[in-house]
Amino acid sequence: MKKKLLIIGAIIALLAIICGSIGLYMFYKPTKNFSKSKVDVTLTSTGLFNEFLKDQNLANSKYVSTDKTIEITGKITEIKKNDDGTILIIFDVGNTDGDVSCTLANEETPKAAKYHAGSIIKIKGQCTGYQELISKEVIMIRCGIVELFY
Repeated sequence: MKKKLLIIGAIIALLAIICGSIGLYMFYKPTKNFSKSKVDVTLTSTGLFNEFLKDQNLANSKYVSTDKTIEITGKITEIKKNDDGTILIIFDVGNTDGDVSCTLANEETPKAAKYHAGSIIKIKGQCTGYQELISKEVIMIRCGIVELFY
């Protein structure tokens, strides 16, 4: 009987160690750096926005992913600083009711100082989808600035 309890205890301890190790790995796993990753899809900010307006489900299947890098080119409407210190770049999409918003990754924040409303810029990042709470908006996060066009 003691031998069975010892074996069961050892198995439980082994499972706890395995589960704990997996949990720690997932917690400390590095996130993808979209500014340095290979581009999966390239389009304009207006094109991305219009695809979500046309068919949100199809656009979600094409662009929303934790691993897909989306690159967009467009004209900056506004640059804001969020409460957490990150920079938010708003793109013009040719529609007064909506926009594409891109939150820069923390390491990209210093690059934003060179840009202003009216600049044409290329950004790549992760698309998280479309929302219509206040206005129509396609949201991109963890973005990096690729280049500025003159």
